[in-house]
Amino acid sequence: TLFQLAGERVVRRLRKQLFAAVLRQEVAFFDAPQSGGLVARLGQDTQIIQAAAGECVSLALSAVVSVTLTMAALLAMSWRLALSVLLVVPVVAGAAGTLGVAGKRAHARYQ
Repeated sequence: TLFQLAGERVVRRLRKQLFAAVLRQEVAFFDAPQSGGLVARLGQDTQIIQAAAGECVSLALSAVVSVTLTMAALLAMSWRLALSVLLVVPVVAGAAGTLGVAGKRAHARYQ
């Protein structure tokens, strides 16, 4: 799909940058015992990034389309209802975000 292609392009660019960065290292870097593990780990992490990039783009596009179609349906039904949704949803989203941050801080404090 298109999202997999985008993820593959991101990974290809990251791998090129990673390879260039490895080539710029001093020879002593490769004498260290963990250098091979580091390079292997970075290679594996690009696969994780590829999966995440494809999924995130897909989810974001799906959310944008869903919101757009929902607002179009609301406008078709009642402009007053659409206006009330446009006024209430940002307030609720802001409150939910604030509570989420407060919950995360409390969780971190008591761990």
